[in-house]
Amino acid sequence: MNSFMIFHGRRQVMERVYYKRDRRIVVEEIPDVRAVQLSADDRGVPRASAESFGTSAVETVRSNVSAELPEDEDPVAAFEQANWSFVTPSTGMARALTAEESPRGAEEVGKVIIGRSGSVAVATNRLNVQLQPSLSEEECEAILSEKNLDVLTKLNFAPNLYEVVAQGREDALAASVELHEDERFTLAEPTLIEHIPQRFTPNDPRFTEQWQWNNTG
Repeated sequence: MNSFMIFHGRRQVMERVYYKRDRRIVVEEIPDVRAVQLSADDRGVPRASAESFGTSAVETVRSNVSAELPEDEDPVAAFEQANWSFVTPSTGMARALTAEESPRGAEEVGKVIIGRSGSVAVATNRLNVQLQPSLSEEECEAILSEKNLDVLTKLNFAPNLYEVVAQGREDALAASVELHEDERFTLAEPTLIEHIPQRFTPNDPRFTEQWQWNNTG
């Protein structure tokens, strides 16, 4: 596990790392807090309440955000507009996560990550990976299967680039560290779900398709 507990004043966080190309990125994970995207009906109304997954951890997230953010920047609000909630998991939810099951009524669940800039992100088990361009598609598929990486989609704007789900890992950050050591991979970057203030730059090549770029205010 690529983490250890650190303290900033009264804040308790875990230092985590992942790789962006060959650059080592250090972030902080808020322990014992999960981000849950609530399943919604055709009108966008959540089918379950956040309370069904645990107690609210909104203030915990806010207290961990850098004071450098502008006063009118509320990273939590942007997530809430997209049906994300921050909770301390209930016993039932914790049990489901331990069993690697998706809690009923949740579209997606992830860990809460704070960047050095103060931005808030959610890390699931999704990441973008790219394999050496000399490899054939059949060779890439065999390597992805060997590494327990389930392909969500093949991205066509670069050779051998895939969005995948990393099975059997703690999360996409841990998978990024592991795959960085495999010379067959040229890229292994977590697909972070982020609210990024306008002065920051997105790191997801499909960022224009994602909700958060329309909810940065």
